[in-house]
Order: sequence, then C-alpha cells, then structure tokens
Amino acid sequence: MSRSANYKSRNILAGMTRIEMLIALYDRAIMHAESMAIEQRSGNQNGIAQHKFKAQKMLHGIFAGINQDGSDLSENLSRLLDFCQHQIAIDQPEPAVHSLCILRDAWEQLREEANQLESTGAIPSIVMTGNSMEVSV
Repeated sequence: MSRSANYKSRNILAGMTRIEMLIALYDRAIMHAESMAIEQRSGNQNGIAQHKFKAQKMLHGIFAGINQDGSDLSENLSRLLDFCQHQIAIDQPEPAVHSLCILRDAWEQLREEANQLESTGAIPSIVMTGNSMEVSV
C-alpha cells in the first residue's frame, strides 16, 4: 500500500465507531463472497482465488473482535462465522453470503444504540496509534 493510500485508510478508520467498523467488515466479506460466486460462473480461477482470500481475510477480522468469554452469544456467533469460513473455503460462497447478510443486518439494527453507548463511554472506542488500532478503556 502506498503511503498516501495508507494515510487515507487510517483517516477513514479513525472516524469509524466500533459498530461501523464491524459492519464495514461484513460488507466487504459479503462483497468478496458475492464476487467469488460471479467469478465461479465465469470460470475465472484467478478471480475466484483473489476474492476467496479477501473474503477470508475479512472474516478473520470479524473473528478477531469476538469476545471469547464462553457465552452462548460468542459461541454461536463463532459457529456461524466458522460455517461461513468453511463454505468459502470449499468454494460454496452462496450459503456464506446468505448467513453474512443476516448477521450484518442484525448488527445494522444495533448501530444507533451502539454508537450512543460508545459516545457516552459505556463501550470503549477505537483509537488509531501509528499503524495499529487500540481500544480505549
């Protein structure tokens, strides 16, 4: 990534709330899984591989944000995301797209409340430091 692209990327990320970043990860995972399906229909193996990799990368980002506290919610969310990851890995992106869209829409319904909680400090915000992100506490 060029220096200017890196700078622009950090500026965009710096203005995002936690929920907005999560929804953006879902959007990108869905976009790449859908693109993977399109490339499959055209038989473009290179395109399939590129979009598969990018979809998996977005899913890893979502996984990284799950609080592994052993709660039913975190375990069920992990299972659903694992299912999506598996479907993409075996070149069956359509079921992953369907599940990811449902999860994304659920998070979208929580956006306003989550942003409010973050603005009051009830949920820690994301802070950009150098080339990484940190959660303020």
